[in-house]
Amino acid sequence: MENTEVKTVPSEGGEHAKDTTPAPRTFTQEEVTSIAAREGKASVEKLLKEAGIAPEGDYKAALKSFREWQEAQKTAAERQQEEIGKANKERDDALAEKTRLEQNIDLLAAGIPKDKMDKYAKLAETYLAEGVSFAQAVQAAKVDFPVKPTGVPGTGGNPPPVARVVEKAANPKDRISEKTTQLIEKG
Repeated sequence: MENTEVKTVPSEGGEHAKDTTPAPRTFTQEEVTSIAAREGKASVEKLLKEAGIAPEGDYKAALKSFREWQEAQKTAAERQQEEIGKANKERDDALAEKTRLEQNIDLLAAGIPKDKMDKYAKLAETYLAEGVSFAQAVQAAKVDFPVKPTGVPGTGGNPPPVARVVEKAANPKDRISEKTTQLIEKG
């Protein structure tokens, strides 16, 4: 059922002739999606047919055979170039890992806690310059940003630990006086 508009257009001689041009059709979103999917599928099937792959059936198998066909089209030099590229990437990855491990050793040797190693590694990289080792850069970073000791008794406002009296005094007052003496001596 097409929408047609009937227009009367004056013609020569004063008579009115009827112009029956169809009005443009509008499509719903579902129709547009359906048309796009149908056209996309047709173009994929055309491509597969041009590559010598049967368009019917399993597309994963078709894709696998297409990649095999692509690989067969490559020259020996192209394949060798790809292998060299892969080997270079593996070498670069191994060197980066080696450098990271060496930096971790330098950080641990400088007394940086494990939980702060990543932060200090980035900090030390900003201190790196020509002729400066990573260990020297870590030391420079520690000077500007000292590491606060964690888990050490007597830090963070806690009083220092008091050595326990090994010998028990017979009188509890004597024990108190011994502890007081020890504190005064340390103080």
